[in-house]
Amino acid sequence: MNKQDSAADLGAIVKYEQYTWQEEIAHATTHGLGILLSVLGGVWLCVMAGNLRQTIGFTIYGLSSTLLYLASTLYHGLPHPNLKG
Repeated sequence: MNKQDSAADLGAIVKYEQYTWQEEIAHATTHGLGILLSVLGGVWLCVMAGNLRQTIGFTIYGLSSTLLYLASTLYHGLPHPNLKG
């Protein structure tokens, strides 16, 4: 790949796949379930932790996965495609 090809790639338009509303509902529902499971799993890991270091690590992991699924649920739950970027 040369510099011209790289520069041309920078100007390329990225096309996003548009899902049907049924698919978006399915995505939002399953990712909403992911929020619940992340919270429950994070709490369970913290309860089972043997020391402070593990508790901190499991807390960070649980919060991260919960925020990931929250963001994904909100994204898939947005009704208008233009709101998604």
